[in-house]
Amino acid sequence: MSGGGFISFMNSTIRGNRQLLKNKRKFKEKSQLYNISKLKKVNYQIKDSSEEEKFLKRKLKTSENDKKTIIYSLICFIIFSISLNIHLGFFNKPEDENPSRKRLEKQYKDNMRIGESYILSKNWNSSIFFYKKATEFLPEKFYGHQRLITVLTEKCKTEYNSCIETRNYINKIKPIFLEERDELEKKLTNLRKIIKENYK
Repeated sequence: MSGGGFISFMNSTIRGNRQLLKNKRKFKEKSQLYNISKLKKVNYQIKDSSEEEKFLKRKLKTSENDKKTIIYSLICFIIFSISLNIHLGFFNKPEDENPSRKRLEKQYKDNMRIGESYILSKNWNSSIFFYKKATEFLPEKFYGHQRLITVLTEKCKTEYNSCIETRNYINKIKPIFLEERDELEKKLTNLRKIIKENYK
């Protein structure tokens, strides 16, 4: 009995294998891939990229990364510029707007003070030097020019060349200081009087 059972099991296994072989044959016949020639089959296989293709891919990726970096840098720069302009525009104190003006005013006052100190000792040349420097720092202030003309006029009493210099200086600043024109005319009249008394 057991031997017969084994033989029947073997027969059923062989029948099953035959059926599988038939099915496999049918699948091969139906499949288009198996009907294509070997040469064409090669085209369906995935090729490995060549070194040149790999290099080009890497180069393309690098250039894309470079573009992204440049764009991000530009965006950061624009944001920084806007922030800086906002900060400078809104948060600066008004007195800090023109620090150079403060420096000029300080230089003007310092030179005027030194010029005044030389008048006491009748050192006209030094006084003239510092008054001239003061007027260079703030040429729009009439007081510096006025003091310079006064000292030049004093020097004119002993040096004729100083009289010429004083007259030329007054004529030079008259068109600038229109409101002080009358005062400058008085200084010219006084200068002519000094020249007449001392040199004619």
